[in-house]
Amino acid sequence: MSVLGAAPMPASWQLTTLGDIRVDLSTSLDPRKTPNTQYELYSIPSFPTGRPEIVLGADVGSTKKTLEPGAVIVSKINPRINRVWVVGNHTDSTKIGSSEWIPFFPVSGILSPFLAYYLRRDHFRNFLASRVSGVGGSLMRVRPETLTPYPFPVIPLPEQHRIVEAIESYLTRLDDVVATLERVQQNLKRYRASVLKAAVEGRLVPTEAELARREGRDYEPASVLLERILVERRRRWIEDAAEKGRAKAEEKAKKAGTSWTKKNNTETLERERAKAVKKYKEPAAPDTADLPELPEGWCWVQLDQLLFLIEGGNATTAQDEPTERRVLRSSAVRQGRIDFDDSRYLAMTAARKATACLEEGDLLFTRLSGSLEYVGNCAQVPPLAGKMIEFPDRIFRGRVVPDLSGRFIEHCFAVRALRTQLEEAAKSAAGHQRIGLDDLRKYRIPLPPKAEQQRISNDVEKSLSVIDTVEREVGLQRKRSSRLRQSILKWAFEGKLVDQDPDDEPASILLERIRTERAKMEDAKKGASKRGRRRRAS
Repeated sequence: MSVLGAAPMPASWQLTTLGDIRVDLSTSLDPRKTPNTQYELYSIPSFPTGRPEIVLGADVGSTKKTLEPGAVIVSKINPRINRVWVVGNHTDSTKIGSSEWIPFFPVSGILSPFLAYYLRRDHFRNFLASRVSGVGGSLMRVRPETLTPYPFPVIPLPEQHRIVEAIESYLTRLDDVVATLERVQQNLKRYRASVLKAAVEGRLVPTEAELARREGRDYEPASVLLERILVERRRRWIEDAAEKGRAKAEEKAKKAGTSWTKKNNTETLERERAKAVKKYKEPAAPDTADLPELPEGWCWVQLDQLLFLIEGGNATTAQDEPTERRVLRSSAVRQGRIDFDDSRYLAMTAARKATACLEEGDLLFTRLSGSLEYVGNCAQVPPLAGKMIEFPDRIFRGRVVPDLSGRFIEHCFAVRALRTQLEEAAKSAAGHQRIGLDDLRKYRIPLPPKAEQQRISNDVEKSLSVIDTVEREVGLQRKRSSRLRQSILKWAFEGKLVDQDPDDEPASILLERIRTERAKMEDAKKGASKRGRRRRAS
């Protein structure tokens, strides 16, 4: 017979079920009745730390179950997250656990680590995950009786020791590899941050002022570039506002059944342009009192000065049913990248703005997220190859004035020293962190001369490309490590990790002894329960 559903197990092993070896000797205990007593608490939240909580009874909020050292506990909640823990003996305090654990109390003849490794296999996790009840996430639970028919191999005790020793030897070396990969990932993260910080501080490439002196020529400082940008911003803003007014008037005329002639079009456009000229307001210059000094030829600006358009997206509820109108999810935008596959669809009947679709060069900014880390992420839209994609109201879209590098602006949103402006401005509501259009407009960034912007962006792209390549390889190696961990467990419980010794006590004899001891333990528990009921009755 097979334990894993693949290779047959060794003939010297004896197959039974988890129900045949599981004993639950836990009893209910309310620590609040002994507020000054210290307990060793095994909770679901503390599982990732690998250590129980040491708490006073007064700090425990509900009734718990008693445990004992060596018990193996399996989480009922969302079993896709494989939580299997061996109760330790970190203190002399009473061991207690949440009722969300399914306990296996120690039985002579089965090593606790051996059982724990067996339950940490993906095969067991998938078995539980396919048999849960509940609506999803933390509400999904597995019943203890679900584990009863699951197969379990009874193996000679000396072989169990050899298997546990071999598994721990391999996993220790694998853990060392994973720790090294994690250090590489952290170093890459720090290197990425240092590259971006150097870029916006003028330390990544020679400044335009330095090159001009070296080459004996003049250069255009950022202050002059900004004057030209503001002139172009005004022109673009007026044209954009005039076109939106014209499109609105045309739509209104069509709904009313009125003909729309070329003359109507021209006259309306001129009229809307005149209105836009009167409405236009010059963007405010930033307050630089609290800002550091910039390299020669640079100047501080507000984002509002560089973008002639900043707007929110489509507020229509998206759907899963495909249509010709795709719309990004808010999670599609992360710092420096856009995942166009992370999208849904809009009904064809929903109202649509003339400028609803994204265009190459647009800057997208995340407006809200459950995590502050993802608020104010910025990414520039790449060539879309004819794709018609809209953006939701959880994302802001900005359009850059020519003579600016959108990539440089994107990099400014990745630098911690600049991002603090948005993090401090973010508001919390309904479990989300969010920023407003005004917060985005007032975002202050450094502006280098035009030629220097391009050199900086090119150098950053080269460095980040190398970092991305290494990160992908590290991520691949971590996935391989995870697969290798499962392979080690699979080999162990197929009898391929260590040799079988014919001199070991037969597993059939061990199984009979386990069953006898389990029966005695359960009888003792029933007897204790009856005595407890009699005492309470008297």
